[in-house]
Amino acid sequence: MAHGDEVVTEGPLTVNKLSGDDALFTATTGGWSATNANLTVDFDNKKYATKNSLRITPTAYDPIVLTLTGYRTTLEEANDNIDFHCWYKAEQDSFVTIELSSDSELSATRSFNVAGGIWNVIRAEPVDVPLSSETYGLTLTITIADHGGQPILITNPTLYQEYRFTLNPFLKECVPLIPRVFTEIEKQQKYPTMPMYRMMEVGLTQAGVAFEQQQHFRYRDIAGGQNPNDIETLSGLVDPTVADVRFLPWLSQFTGTQYIDPTIRTTPWGNLPVNWQAVLSDIDPTPTVSLDVISLTRASGVVTAVLDGDVTQYSIGETVSVSGAGDFDGQYLIESQDIGTSTIGWSQAASDDTASTGTVDLVDQSWIELESFRIDITNRIEFLRWQVQNQYYGVRAGTLEALSEATKFYLTGSKTVNIFAKHMGTPFLIKIYTKTSETPGGVEGEQSEELVQALQNAKPAGFKIVHECNSTGTDNVFLLGTSAGVLGESLL
Repeated sequence: MAHGDEVVTEGPLTVNKLSGDDALFTATTGGWSATNANLTVDFDNKKYATKNSLRITPTAYDPIVLTLTGYRTTLEEANDNIDFHCWYKAEQDSFVTIELSSDSELSATRSFNVAGGIWNVIRAEPVDVPLSSETYGLTLTITIADHGGQPILITNPTLYQEYRFTLNPFLKECVPLIPRVFTEIEKQQKYPTMPMYRMMEVGLTQAGVAFEQQQHFRYRDIAGGQNPNDIETLSGLVDPTVADVRFLPWLSQFTGTQYIDPTIRTTPWGNLPVNWQAVLSDIDPTPTVSLDVISLTRASGVVTAVLDGDVTQYSIGETVSVSGAGDFDGQYLIESQDIGTSTIGWSQAASDDTASTGTVDLVDQSWIELESFRIDITNRIEFLRWQVQNQYYGVRAGTLEALSEATKFYLTGSKTVNIFAKHMGTPFLIKIYTKTSETPGGVEGEQSEELVQALQNAKPAGFKIVHECNSTGTDNVFLLGTSAGVLGESLL
């Protein structure tokens, strides 16, 4: 299990390195190639109901050479073996040679006779992966002789790290308890190696996850070896730096933190169609209004669009999508309209510019709200951990540090922040200045509503927060010693 956001080791540790196309033949023959044969997917002749077969149809009586490349070892597999096996069925007895090789010049070859008419497991000799910081390309070659021109099937090909299953910590705890006679016999087994231990690992998979999680939960104080710079010494239960994200709401309760998760957790039921037949009529992403651009002009953060058509089809407050107009492209809220000049307008924080191409489409608002149902939010997990670690939305709220650090977390760049009390001589009013260039979506001389909203849980009770973006992060500043200030106001 990895420390941090999610459990990595779930399910048996022995996993197939092959992709779905190469292992399951869901629709194509994947990356397999052959000489003296044609390859197709066989949907009817299967060993397992859920796994298709690769059908190998000879084009000559010469030996068939079946090849698969495109896979590399990983650093985790260093000093281990890579093994291969698959199920094989031929119409008559055949002679098979399997070679598994790597570009480290190591290879392993195994040859054997295979009985015809039944499914047989065929295995490669495992290839060693050197103890190295390098990764190596793998090549699998299966040569089939004496096939008599009859078709051959293979299914469920598996390429895997031979001893990865031994990483299960609970298995390590159990093996010493097994009578020695069994462990001695186990060491002698081949094709596969350690079959008893492998069967145990499958049964102990979830026990291994639980055991490792328990180890990760253990708390150490500094005297017991805790080191903030070593995540292996931190508790995955109570330390927000490494705790599972699912535990953070629980942890936040101990510091009174008003935990905020920006994930939209409620489905917009009001925007869903009343029945399945209405999917394409009630919520249709296809624009109902679309007009070509005659000209687009952006000046001081305001865009004026002259359109070729009747702009009464748009209304102030509706959303439009601009495309084919370069850096004007995007979705915007209509803020102005002039029927006489066939223009509409919206805000866009960008440098002055013009364009004369593109289209402006009216977007169904209900579709926008439905599309917003997602959980992929940039820096979400970082924000959740930050709340619980620093408690600026909890017991430390209302302090200058909480206001300053909560503002900085929202900003980019050098994160310039200046906070002034008694703004305009008004008690209980705090004004915050930030640089426009460091404030996401910031507009010169205007307030960032998103930033103000983000500070509500960090501000002192009873105070109001206002904000302004400008090029310096301050306004009407005078210097007194090393302190900056605004005339008539005090710098916190």
